[in-house]
Amino acid sequence: MGRKTTPGQAVALVLLAVAAIACDSGDPDPRVVAAALDAERQPPPDRNPPVPEVAEGNPSDPSESPPPGPAAETQIREDAPAARTTTIALGIDAAHVVDSIVQRAVAQACPDLGAKYAPCSDRDAVEVLMVGRAEFGVIGGPLSQREVEAGLAQTRIGIELFALAIAQDLPARSLSRTQVRQLLTGEVTRWEQFGYEGGDITIFAPADRNVAQRAAHALMPGDNFPATARRVDSERELANNIRVVSGSIGVVHVLDRPLEEGLRLLPIDWIAATAETFENDTYPFGQAVHLVTSGSPTGASLKFLEYARSEPGRSLLQRSLLVR
Repeated sequence: MGRKTTPGQAVALVLLAVAAIACDSGDPDPRVVAAALDAERQPPPDRNPPVPEVAEGNPSDPSESPPPGPAAETQIREDAPAARTTTIALGIDAAHVVDSIVQRAVAQACPDLGAKYAPCSDRDAVEVLMVGRAEFGVIGGPLSQREVEAGLAQTRIGIELFALAIAQDLPARSLSRTQVRQLLTGEVTRWEQFGYEGGDITIFAPADRNVAQRAAHALMPGDNFPATARRVDSERELANNIRVVSGSIGVVHVLDRPLEEGLRLLPIDWIAATAETFENDTYPFGQAVHLVTSGSPTGASLKFLEYARSEPGRSLLQRSLLVR
């Protein structure tokens, strides 16, 4: 096998041939000369060609463009913003007001509120609000002076007021605060001990434990109803029993509706149970339910308050509150 000719050697041979021809004929053929020069200009082949590398995307290189999207998509898709959640601290003394029925109604009326209720004690509801872990709160009772000075504000939603109901024909006209406590704790058991005719006293108290606790706290703070108290589930059941059981007395909510037929409210210290007498501190047997905010209500708290003051909101709140 003969030796291989390198490109340089081939060019040299071509030039020698051209020169020989030129010597024989005088002028060289231009085509032959051009071919020889082109061959000389070609770079020698690389015996160790580099291995091609696959370049990885570099997000910081502005020359690179993002991968194409699906067909007909002209813009880069963006994630939808997360839904807003409003945390509401719900005190135990207001939980019966903002119950599941009210919560569903608020969700339907204010879908963008994204209300999330955090049940706790009323004092804890205030503390949670003060450290910024809730947008606002709903509690039973007022803020303390320290809390007001710390920048919290309270807006009244309604009043939960308790009173004593008796039969229309019972001779009793009024009881003092001391007499109310004596009667409801079972210390006094006959109307004659209060100077009225009527015989034995039968007490009817709310069957719902939470309502009974709030009523006892309002009417005789620190004491509970006696074991002898009979429990009723509604004002209608109370009225039916009072009409039948002579000398009986029962605990009721004061609401924006007439009492059941045959009942009347018994004044305490000759003061009638109304929203007006509660507001001027002459009839203290109840508590106000407040919206509590950091500063004046704005944003989510204002939306909640506006719903509470709307006709649908008032209708629901009036199941247990006097709403003004």
